[in-house]
Amino acid sequence: MNEGDQDEVERLKRIIDALMDRAERSGIIQGADIDLFRTAVLLEEELERRKEELAEALAENEKIKNRFRRILEHAPIGIGIADASGTFIEVNDALCALSGREKAELHGMQTFDILHPDDRETARRILEKLRHGNESVIRSEVRFQGGEQMPVLVNLSIVPEPDSSGMPLHFICMTEGISGGIGNEDPAGNQASYDGLTELPNRALFFDRLSREFSKAKRAGRRVALICLDLDGFKPINDRYGHDAEDSVLRMVVKRWLTSIRSTDTLARMGGNEFAVIAGDLETGEEAIPLARKLIGMLIPPLIMPNGMQIRIGASAGIAIHPDNAADMDSLLFAADRAMHESKSRGRNVCTLSGAKPSPLGSGEECLCFNESLLVGARELDEQHRHLVRMINHLNEILSSGHPDVGHSLSELFAYLTFHFETEHRLMAQHGYPDMTEHDLKHERMTREIGLLSGEPGDELLVLQKLRNWHLDHSRNFDSPLGEYLAKKGIL
Repeated sequence: MNEGDQDEVERLKRIIDALMDRAERSGIIQGADIDLFRTAVLLEEELERRKEELAEALAENEKIKNRFRRILEHAPIGIGIADASGTFIEVNDALCALSGREKAELHGMQTFDILHPDDRETARRILEKLRHGNESVIRSEVRFQGGEQMPVLVNLSIVPEPDSSGMPLHFICMTEGISGGIGNEDPAGNQASYDGLTELPNRALFFDRLSREFSKAKRAGRRVALICLDLDGFKPINDRYGHDAEDSVLRMVVKRWLTSIRSTDTLARMGGNEFAVIAGDLETGEEAIPLARKLIGMLIPPLIMPNGMQIRIGASAGIAIHPDNAADMDSLLFAADRAMHESKSRGRNVCTLSGAKPSPLGSGEECLCFNESLLVGARELDEQHRHLVRMINHLNEILSSGHPDVGHSLSELFAYLTFHFETEHRLMAQHGYPDMTEHDLKHERMTREIGLLSGEPGDELLVLQKLRNWHLDHSRNFDSPLGEYLAKKGIL
């Protein structure tokens, strides 16, 4: 029952009291007073009915509140409710655990205060967009900084709870830890990093995992094996039995393969019927051969379909070893893929160890070439992109020569990258670029990743690899649309 119903109950009560008072003063009920008395009796019955409805509504409301409290307290994700100013008024235990703070400490605290200082501006921009009604929900990656613990990377979702006028009355903040600490997170930290059919890591997460294995191998003096796998006899399945059968086969293959690899290995789906396994911490490259043969052997028994039908398929495998066959991720993937195609040419259920020789980043050759595909059409941005390419290639030269000034060059590159991001933000803000928030978040994430890696000795090649791959991807997929938008605004 709402506030209007309660007002109606009070109005009826006043009418009944007036009628009964009149009947008592007249001392006798006759004539028109009989009708008034009947009306009073009926109204009194209506009043009792409304009171019962009100009591039931209040009881149901209390049940809903208690249910919400239980959900809030026992939810596996961190949940906080903030008022319109962004101050926490209610939090759950999971949020306390993620932020490293007690409930009493969080109550009354601004949402920004639990974030890493570098991430607070991101949160302020998110709340500002929500206040203006531009978005119904915004998701981002931020870091919590609390107590004595290290920063914890989390996925943050903020949903506004509007009042009757549509203005945000509260903000519901939902957080989920991507990992136990900074540096171990998946790149997207959510379903965007996984294949929808098999639930395996996709290409984006594959490269993230591979880069981390590179880093660990360099520090420990170990090797990393990359095994590329392609299913033999897979195409006829769709032709003969349809798409559903094809999906079932892929899921069954993945289930068998997952039982064959170590818990520290990564099995990823690269697309279609192509898969890859990352196996790190190896003493020699030959250690990967038994694993590849085991994966092939797991497909020798026929697959039993849900309808009882048996399907036989095989697999071809190619193995490439870092650093024996390649020093960077792209070259390693290329070497493993070539070895896999060599296996396919030799017949079914074959594995081949690559014989490629490394031509590493840091070999003195240009690792990034500025060409027309990297032009975005805005002169200021194109000039900065050219300079970034020159700085990346200069870092590559320094790494190849073993020059001790690597740290200084990295710092200069990082500083110029920050300057470049500030330039893009200024242009986007000045000309009202509609995708500015997403673009800025990409910058912040890259800044964070490079900053974290730059602090780890021995990760210079990994930083170089990430910078090269990021520059190619970001220029084409994010800076090009920005350049087109600025061109329409007359900014050339």
